[in-house]
Amino acid sequence: MHGFSSQITFARTFTKKRATKEIMRFEEAPYKELVSTVGQLPPETGGLLFGSRDDYVVKRFHYDTSGSRSGASYDPDPDVLNPIIQRIWEEEGLALIGWAHSHPRGVRRLSGDYGNGVGDLGYLRAIFNALPNLEKFLVPILYSTNNGKLEIMPYVAYRDNVKDYREAKLKIKHAPQKPAFAKKALDAKIDKSVNPQLIANTKIFAVGCGGANNIYENVFRLGLGHLSVMDFDTVDDSNLVTQGWYADQIGKPKVEALADTFSRLVPFKHDLKRRLTCLNEDFLALDDQTLIEQAGDADLLMFMTDNFWAQARGNRLALKLQKPAIFAMMYERAQCCEVSFIIPGVTPSCHRCAVSNRYKAYLEEGYENDVGSEGSLIFQTHLLNSIIGELALAILHRDLPEYEHGAWFDKNKGRNFLQTRLNPKYDDPYFTKIFGNEPRAVCFDSIWQNIEPECPPKYKSCPDCSGSGDLTKAVIDSTMVKLPQA
Repeated sequence: MHGFSSQITFARTFTKKRATKEIMRFEEAPYKELVSTVGQLPPETGGLLFGSRDDYVVKRFHYDTSGSRSGASYDPDPDVLNPIIQRIWEEEGLALIGWAHSHPRGVRRLSGDYGNGVGDLGYLRAIFNALPNLEKFLVPILYSTNNGKLEIMPYVAYRDNVKDYREAKLKIKHAPQKPAFAKKALDAKIDKSVNPQLIANTKIFAVGCGGANNIYENVFRLGLGHLSVMDFDTVDDSNLVTQGWYADQIGKPKVEALADTFSRLVPFKHDLKRRLTCLNEDFLALDDQTLIEQAGDADLLMFMTDNFWAQARGNRLALKLQKPAIFAMMYERAQCCEVSFIIPGVTPSCHRCAVSNRYKAYLEEGYENDVGSEGSLIFQTHLLNSIIGELALAILHRDLPEYEHGAWFDKNKGRNFLQTRLNPKYDDPYFTKIFGNEPRAVCFDSIWQNIEPECPPKYKSCPDCSGSGDLTKAVIDSTMVKLPQA
């Protein structure tokens, strides 16, 4: 356990205020932020200190850019700061516990009360009047390095007598040092199954950040080079149970919550911005050129959404860009799930060929999906995610037979649509046809269906890939799915 250690020796020779046994404690991060702003700028700047009023440890510092200042005075603007104080309390549970500011060198004491909350003591009285339960307030004064050596006078003011503020002893709580991350050790653990260098050079473009957040987290753990993920939804209460988010992420855009989760992965925290692009946008609302710019350099596209129109556009985008792609969906009450995938130059059929009856229902019969997530638990979500993750690795290693995830499709090029039964109650004639009444086939079994390219005379030509059997020959103008003409 890391305790507090003294950081600076404070001279008390020139102050008439009697020192007490009070200790002013800062966590390391807000202390560094205070020193790097107020402690370096010219005199008369400041900011707010936040923490718990139970222990008065400073856990957050907010530098004030809105107050009026001159070389001899600094006055905070309550109209600007009050909403910030409220937001930090609501979002982080941290209360206002202090105010730090700098003085010109030689002015070691708090300025007086000049009325209307003006002057240091006037501002303190206004704060105590506004916060009747506040018994004390931290008011450290700094001499900045702008014109000499950094000095801090850690004063504490009290409700019962604002003028009788006391000088405390400042201590900084150092953050524990994190162990160094040994990437070579990680690579040694996984290099029989996957190629670490290949993963590090891989870029993925993904649409949908609900239940799929666990897939992205796990490929990131393997050392994924870059992930661009698009979703315009926010985390709600039910997502904690069905998708694996956390309580402190409720209300956040899902892509921001994903970035928050990724920041906890110590090995990658230092370069998170370089390796993760979060797009809080509607995939269906963007024009083709924007999507091509965002997904054009990806090695794999992933459409992790149960929205038919998004998956349909994703199929056309993948064909236009000639990129491998994965599409996934959970069925009603999570009794079964499906995954389809395309690899131009390998799989002969596209996603539309695999689910052409679904296209017909939506485009010709006016079908609207009313299946929700009721009955779907995190266990089924993670099982589906594991299947998708394994397929993603197999697609990336398709030309590397020396790895466990390599050469999966050499003998199964046409089997690019799989269904996995997640519940013994799932009643589907196709599973009965394949497994019959075999008592050992209960659930968690998968069927890899051979999908024929749709072309005459057996089918109408697929409007997306033409059904030629060679996806590299697909010609796509717009990625938007066209409704059939009357």
